[in-house]
Amino acid sequence: MGEVSGDADRLKQADARSYDATASEFDVLTDRYSTAIAARMLHIADVGQGARLLDLGTGTGLLARRAAERGANVVGIDHSEGMLGRARAKSEAAGLADRTTFKAMDAEALQLEGGSFDVVASLYVLRHLPNPQAAIREMHRVLRPGGRLIAAVGARPSPLSTDGVGAATDRVMAAMGRRALSPTYLRNFLDEEDVPPSKGHAAHHGNGDVGGMLSAAGFRSLRQTWWSERYLLSPQEFWDVQAVFDSEARERLTSLPDARVAELKQRFIEEGQTLTDRGVSLVYRTGAAIYSAER
Repeated sequence: MGEVSGDADRLKQADARSYDATASEFDVLTDRYSTAIAARMLHIADVGQGARLLDLGTGTGLLARRAAERGANVVGIDHSEGMLGRARAKSEAAGLADRTTFKAMDAEALQLEGGSFDVVASLYVLRHLPNPQAAIREMHRVLRPGGRLIAAVGARPSPLSTDGVGAATDRVMAAMGRRALSPTYLRNFLDEEDVPPSKGHAAHHGNGDVGGMLSAAGFRSLRQTWWSERYLLSPQEFWDVQAVFDSEARERLTSLPDARVAELKQRFIEEGQTLTDRGVSLVYRTGAAIYSAER
């Protein structure tokens, strides 16, 4: 048991370090690519004036700020001090400091009173945890009876859905050399450049059935909706979104000296420009299953 706990702690520490190193870039990209899904989640959860909301894995505070703008009182927790620093600064700049509090905390062992929140929200966090079931139990514990959960996890669309067919088309076109896809393209590029593999990011663990875990923790009235967006990017954007958002690529890059990363980035962008000059599309697809439930 001690060894398992130690492994989990090491994964969390490595994850925090990788986010600390990319907090500024993550902030910009999150505002660009996650604002729409954050707004959708808050709408589904019907977050309004006076609601007490916990933002689990707040990052740079995007969802927390959007909730505060709707009149909620928010506590945002994260294990990256770099992220929390950005969250506090942006909340203060937006005039929302009186409605937002940001704390360093382990999502799997919340230092918060039971039944103290009306809403618990989690945007792209659960599958980055070594033990998502423990975090879900904690989310259930800190919600008041009748309180609402809203959680988005990265997921692929149904193969027969419009998004599923579109994603399959992108993969076929990529195999034909007509498209380059995130995050596969950067991962393959790093392999070709002999960048050492990740040592086991937390996101590679705990990818079980989220709906089943929610039910097992005692959540009821469980519902699931799908959300997705597709972007065609410039070579610079294509690097940024993969180097920061993809957990595997981010950890591989943040383990390298800055000079080596700068060299790889320049080479990647040059390669991307060559692709776009040949008419190849640089594609970033983002999709999530949004779960809502009641305690």
